[in-house]
Amino acid sequence: MGLKKLCDALDLPVLTLEWIGAIGGQPYNTAPYLALQAADIVRQRGIGITGQVKQAQLAESFGVEVHGGDPQVILAIGNDPVFEAMGVLPRPPEEELDCRGTVVVENGALSIAWSDRPAVEPDWDELARSAVVVI
Repeated sequence: MGLKKLCDALDLPVLTLEWIGAIGGQPYNTAPYLALQAADIVRQRGIGITGQVKQAQLAESFGVEVHGGDPQVILAIGNDPVFEAMGVLPRPPEEELDCRGTVVVENGALSIAWSDRPAVEPDWDELARSAVVVI
């Protein structure tokens, strides 16, 4: 009940589920916080695309934003208005792009820069030579 009291007392939104052991940002742990009105914003964390979409839909049903989703999820849902990242670089030259995509933020807008070029294959011989153990 402490988070509910905090949410009620403050004029600014309280982001919950930042990380609480194994429960931080999990969809099935988000429901009680939302039902008790003990969250103004909930954190998505390390739960994969499906889990993030489930959590976003759950939060949306309560009129609550989510923050911290992966770029592809943020671009697909309506209630995660903020992309948080460190070390975002400018758009790379076309010859450096491949099918994996690169997060780009230009003029305040998030996009995924990519090409249909396959990723460079690792040097498997070098990896085998430098590996401590090959299983």
